[in-house]
Parts: sequence; C-alpha cells; structure tokens
Amino acid sequence: MPSDKLVHRKYCLLLASLLWLWNQPLDAFSQESAVPVFQVDDISELVEAAPQSIHIFSFWATWCAPCLKEINLIKSVEAGCDCDLQLHFINMEEKIRQPKALKTATKKGFPDQLYFTKNVNADFYQGVDPAWTGTFPALLMIDGKTRKRWFSNQLINRKKLTDMINSFRSE
Repeated sequence: MPSDKLVHRKYCLLLASLLWLWNQPLDAFSQESAVPVFQVDDISELVEAAPQSIHIFSFWATWCAPCLKEINLIKSVEAGCDCDLQLHFINMEEKIRQPKALKTATKKGFPDQLYFTKNVNADFYQGVDPAWTGTFPALLMIDGKTRKRWFSNQLINRKKLTDMINSFRSE
C-alpha cells in the first residue's frame, strides 16, 4: 500500500499538470480573440477616426515571403518618416493559422496594429479595391485628408512607397 505522502505527491503533480494544460489553450485563445476582426467597412471607419493621417492597409499571410518583406519595408519607412502614418496589418489566413500570425506580428513589432479576417470572398477583395483579385502582398494607401487612394497587389520597393507617401503629403 503506497504511503499517504506518495499519494499526495502524485495528486499534486497531476493537478499541476492539468492546470498547466488547461491554461495553455486559454492563454493563446485570449490573445487571439483580443485581435479585432477586419471587415471592408472598417477601412472608412479607421480613416475617419484619424483624418489627418496617411493610412496604410497591408494585406498579408504568414506563408507569403514577399508579404513579410513588405511588412519589414513598411515598418522601416514608418520609423524614418516624419509624417503621421497609421498602419493596419490585415492577416488574411484562416483561423487555424491565426496563432502563427499573432506570433509573427509580435516578433515584428505590430501586434497592436494586427487584424484578422473571416469569411473572405470575392466581395471582400472587390470592397478593398476593384482591381484586387486576391493575390498577395496587397497594399492600400489612403490619405485621410483628401481620401485619395492608391492600391498595389504586388511587392513594392522603398522608393515607390516613399514616393507615394510624399505624393499624399504634398496635396
């Protein structure tokens, strides 16, 4: 017959293990559920909330190497820009990949600018821009003052991005 001390130790170990397992998915779920879900109507709402800013909406996926390169470029340009940029990084992946997207956003320094999507279809793409066919990376820039829009669905370079920002600022 096992001693009471041994039985108590086994129960404590079992309880600690169960608590650890229970908290693992809850922590991940609570972080993911804190990320807002992006809908096309959010574009105008976000622009109206900061009308003096230039808004950059980056539509990306973790499996898309050009998307990740463009995110690095956008963050780099933001750091060197003396203008008011509002960045919005919209992850376009299914729910099962959202933990990886959140991890990527945290690593690259934009978890507070991250949005998830759900039920994306052709209407979503057309609502962002009629020229968008759903390819990545995709970038939408809107001047909050003039409402001028610019859309690209291919990887852009630093010169093109800074030229567009400067063209928005000069108007």
